[in-house]
Amino acid sequence: MSDKIDMDLFRKPKQTTFAELHDLAKAYIESVKEGFSDALELYSKLRTFEVFSETVKKGIEEDAINELHRNFEGGAKEVFYGLHSISIMPTGTKYDYSEDPIWCNIQGSIQQIESEILAPMKERLKEREAFLKSLERMPATEEDIDETTGETFIPRPPKKIGGKDTLRFSVIKK
Repeated sequence: MSDKIDMDLFRKPKQTTFAELHDLAKAYIESVKEGFSDALELYSKLRTFEVFSETVKKGIEEDAINELHRNFEGGAKEVFYGLHSISIMPTGTKYDYSEDPIWCNIQGSIQQIESEILAPMKERLKEREAFLKSLERMPATEEDIDETTGETFIPRPPKKIGGKDTLRFSVIKK
């Protein structure tokens, strides 16, 4: 099955439903799980198409938006392309509060706290984290003092608590 990505998807995209896409995806997954398809080969093909698809989408998005705006001049809010609908959706609405003096005072106080208190604390925390990570290579031999309790302790390296293997994909440039 992974030898050919179902080309009907691309020959007749207007007739492909959401449910059909999910069913086709499940069929490919099952083919891999049952050992009929090579997972790495299919993954490589899908990532290749993903890179291609994202590049094309970015390259034509402005043209598609302009085309939709032309359609909307006739009163349309949505364009139907076979079983698919395409509409413009605003994203990232921003507001300018700078004309409100109370908001400006609060914002100024926040910025002052961030620069005078938080920034130095964050820098101190980064330095401590770097020190603790360095203990993985060379364990501490001297005691440290907890400033809040006054207790002494020997610093230990941090425990690695996460991380998950993932796949990195790259197209070899010639």
